[in-house]
Amino acid sequence: MNKLLKWATEIDSIAQAGLTYSKDVYDIDRFNQLKNIAADIISESTNLELHKVKEVLFEERGYLTPKVDVRAAIIKENKILCL
Repeated sequence: MNKLLKWATEIDSIAQAGLTYSKDVYDIDRFNQLKNIAADIISESTNLELHKVKEVLFEERGYLTPKVDVRAAIIKENKILCL
């Protein structure tokens, strides 16, 4: 990943965290501006369409954390005990 893309994703992550926890309208506006700047950098660096980059960046809600999914089934005597 080139430096511009790395910086843009870091800017977007900071902006997303700010949008998650900020209550002040001015701060929210600034964090949205940062997300737009990150989208511009990503679009210019990858030749992806700006509106598509913005769709992805603005789609995520909340603080970004690893999404983990664990599934299991315990079967005893042909009966499912746990899912």
